[in-house]
Amino acid sequence: MPEKKKNTWFSCQNAHSGWTKCFETETWKRTLQSYSLKKKCGFTKAERLSRNREFRRIFREGKSFSNQNLIIYIYKRSPEEDGQVRLGLVVSRKLGEAVKRNKLKRRLREIFRLHKHLLKPGLDMIFLPRNQAINCNYQELEKSVLSIFKRAKLFCNTNPVNGILRDE
Repeated sequence: MPEKKKNTWFSCQNAHSGWTKCFETETWKRTLQSYSLKKKCGFTKAERLSRNREFRRIFREGKSFSNQNLIIYIYKRSPEEDGQVRLGLVVSRKLGEAVKRNKLKRRLREIFRLHKHLLKPGLDMIFLPRNQAINCNYQELEKSVLSIFKRAKLFCNTNPVNGILRDE
């Protein structure tokens, strides 16, 4: 009986050596660095509002600030609770189809993620976009959110001006 040829393409040894070379490239190292940086500055589950009673408490007891694009409800938690800033999003179906609503939510989450380190600790907030927000680009939404943050005096010791931080 003739001996079967071993297919070297699928052997673990060849696959492993190829993959290790891939992981040693500079591109891969930069990718890993950016991923770990994103994880450090990410939007964790602890920073999300998820329970119905939390949303009801913020709507009932929190203060609201608004402009033409969105309404933000803000509630200051007691000092005994965790000091993280938490975000909830409420986007109505009236704003449009799911793709547009999800894009708006991603943009608002990213704006929050990039600016949460500037906010006072222990805040719960809900972003409630208005109809005009669905047509805004990222820069317009960011400007709206930052103007409300500034009006509500939520920043600690820094003040964003045209995307640049400066001391007060």
